[in-house]
Amino acid sequence: AKNEITVKLSNRKQTTIAGASLTVAQWLGLADQVLEGPPGGRESFLGLLVINKHCIAAAEYLSNLSITSDETGLAAQAYPFSADVFEQLLAKMQTPTGNWSKALNHELQAGKRLAAGLRALSEQRNTAAAGHIDKLLSAHPHSLVVAVLP
Repeated sequence: AKNEITVKLSNRKQTTIAGASLTVAQWLGLADQVLEGPPGGRESFLGLLVINKHCIAAAEYLSNLSITSDETGLAAQAYPFSADVFEQLLAKMQTPTGNWSKALNHELQAGKRLAAGLRALSEQRNTAAAGHIDKLLSAHPHSLVVAVLP
């Protein structure tokens, strides 16, 4: 099936699993095993994958918040990701090499702001959360990350 990936678990054994079930950390580990490819290809793939996972998680997290209860979005309901993966990918793409990399860099910066803001909100650091979200909206108003928010 097209949404499955075959991974080698040991020297002999391979298994097929649903790509959607892999975590960001697992995707990062798999991508590190790919030694060849076009310049920036791995970072582009991972960047789009991470943006997609964060957009889905952000929409779900925000849709579960209640304006009538200060207890929603905390503890077990907290935003599940941090901005760390965006920082890692941005570090790997330090020098944009063309329009595609500038656009991806912009989206990764937007994703970093969104993740930092939602984590801060999850931790009841409301002033920090507001700062991150304000910067997201002012610096990246036309980004995919902003466009998918509810």
